[in-house]
Amino acid sequence: MKTNLLRTLALLAPLGLLTGCVGYNTALFMTKSNVGLDLDAKPPTAEINISRKEGVVEPSFEGGQTPPVMASFSTKVGHDKLDSFFLGVNQTFAGGDAAVTMAKLFDDTNSVFETDSSQEAVNKAKFNSGLTLSEPPKANSKPGFLGWRKRLFGLAKPGEVRPFFFGTDTQFGMKVAWNGVGGPYPDTVKLGFNRKEIALAPLTISDNNEVRIPSFLATVDSAAKGTIVSGTNALGVKQEVNWLQYFATGKSADYLARQYGVRKAMLERADPKSTTESERLKQADKNLKDQQIRGIVLAGKVATEVDRIELLDSLPGGVPASVVPPATQPASPQLDRALDALTNSGLFDASSYKGEGAAKTITIKVKVLKEAALDIESQRKLRQLETYLNSLTNIK
Repeated sequence: MKTNLLRTLALLAPLGLLTGCVGYNTALFMTKSNVGLDLDAKPPTAEINISRKEGVVEPSFEGGQTPPVMASFSTKVGHDKLDSFFLGVNQTFAGGDAAVTMAKLFDDTNSVFETDSSQEAVNKAKFNSGLTLSEPPKANSKPGFLGWRKRLFGLAKPGEVRPFFFGTDTQFGMKVAWNGVGGPYPDTVKLGFNRKEIALAPLTISDNNEVRIPSFLATVDSAAKGTIVSGTNALGVKQEVNWLQYFATGKSADYLARQYGVRKAMLERADPKSTTESERLKQADKNLKDQQIRGIVLAGKVATEVDRIELLDSLPGGVPASVVPPATQPASPQLDRALDALTNSGLFDASSYKGEGAAKTITIKVKVLKEAALDIESQRKLRQLETYLNSLTNIK
């Protein structure tokens, strides 16, 4: 027993010197998902369900700071005809700047691009996942004999290289495997969706004590369904499989995470209902902006019509009535008709003008007629404004 332990330590020692110690200078992030049947002899497993395992081992620095990682998982189960026998599964697995980007732009429908170096600097600062420490870890300042403490527990400094391992293993369908020990009996049987994701990411520290892990991103968006269709094959079944998968590290992962198409898939995975709600709110916001633009255009047309009607009430000689002193201003039948049109449209209560004739100056009437067209806050008022404008165009 002791000999086996010594052999194991002897085999793991070079790996430890190469990658460092998990939880001190390396982050281990892994997930395992199963949707369907999973029978395995190593380790002994028997599952017929939807299962998900997630785990991370990483260092925790001052103030509770940890390198950022994120993962999401969801299933889509059919309910029509043969759909219930097929499953769709979606997953996200990210770390570093990519994880921060996915989280910050969670339901933003806009993609973030870089057109020049200045925009690149802005995005780098906005989605920076670095952790700032007041001083480097003790293992960095006291490396020990031949640097063994630094290698096992310290963080990689500028100029030093550490390996980074990132991988996924995905199966969708059926898998039967033999190891040869059990004779004709398989030691692994999987049916459905099975995926494993792992990242062994080294931590680095800059000269200004900023700690970072590499940026990485992996996603899968799958869907399978079957329907009974006569004449398709011997079973009368039509199958359809959709599969979309991303796998990236470094800047490629950062750029992918900034694209709405990738984040939309993540949003659907994390909360399917929130996608519909978010899109509904975005569409409502767009409709409101379109409505406001339409209102501004109509208000401009109203102002033009009011100016035209004001000229109809000009004194002989073509001088606009608005420049004449109020005491000498005559009645304004056209403007009064315009006020009636404004009242009838429902945009404004002009009852205070009724029966007063020229007591209210033409200048005030023109102001009221124009300003009433600027307060547009609903589709109903927009329709009222259109009615008001149509009435003005009929005043001759």
